[in-house]
Amino acid sequence: MLFLAVFCGFLAELQLEHYIENQREKKYIRQFQQDLLADSTALTGFIISEEKSYSRIDSLLQIFVHKKYEENGNEAYYFARQLIRTSNVVLSDGTLNQLKFGGNLRLIDKDDVAKRILEYDKAGKEFELFQERNTYRTEEAALQLEKLFDARTFYFMLNENNQIIRPTNNPQLISKSEAEINTLVLRLQYVKGGILKRLNMAKRLKNQCTQLHQSLKEIYHLD
Repeated sequence: MLFLAVFCGFLAELQLEHYIENQREKKYIRQFQQDLLADSTALTGFIISEEKSYSRIDSLLQIFVHKKYEENGNEAYYFARQLIRTSNVVLSDGTLNQLKFGGNLRLIDKDDVAKRILEYDKAGKEFELFQERNTYRTEEAALQLEKLFDARTFYFMLNENNQIIRPTNNPQLISKSEAEINTLVLRLQYVKGGILKRLNMAKRLKNQCTQLHQSLKEIYHLD
């Protein structure tokens, strides 16, 4: 009888521990769901912003590739002034860090959820790393602008709300050096390629984010 009582107590303790861990698992999943929603919103805004950046870079390239900068000074200055206005995404990693570094990933035991969470984390880290590596391309192109564009014109294109205003007096380049223009065109192409890759990565990551969010909702029967 004593053995049976001890055994039943052991089973009850195991059941209680399992219940507590199950509740902790659901808590982390709900937190992670909120992180995914925040990521989705951030990525949506980033995609919209990057599509605009891509369009501006392409327009600036067309002006220089076809040597239309003399008659299209307003557009050349307007698009060039916006070159360094890029956006970056910082993904939510609070819950992921708790799961990975707090030893709590073991709590996630349904289907292949833990694997998919880590796959999303890996994709997010690769995306953020590419953003960092690609920043210097934009900086290089911005440095080249200094050799061709009038800084005073750039100065007067910015209003008190930090908005860029398109000039109307058809400003001209301070240099029309073929070599300097060639370098700018080359660097702008690198920037354009980087934007396109960031866009594709962001769209794939957003799809992954949406699918993971929906899967967790179904697996854990969340509202």
